[in-house]
Amino acid sequence: MKKRIGDPFMPPHQYGHQLSGLSINLIVRDVQVACLFAQEVLGATIVYSDEDFAVIKGKDSEWMVHADHTYLDHPLTGSLASGDVRGIGA
Repeated sequence: MKKRIGDPFMPPHQYGHQLSGLSINLIVRDVQVACLFAQEVLGATIVYSDEDFAVIKGKDSEWMVHADHTYLDHPLTGSLASGDVRGIGA
């Protein structure tokens, strides 16, 4: 279930069409913590961020960050909840 109120920064289909090359899609417990890490430790730039999703640019690449709760209908949701096998989709 998405927590964001209002429209996304860009319609998802439009954002997806403008991506090129290899896209990194990370699923995290807390988007804001992931953004802080990317910014302070990796020197990345936060393009957009809300409770559900973020776009981060760094090292000539763009990363998408999704919160766990946005994947509740995904078949691997159980693996996210336990925390034992994060990264299973890699």
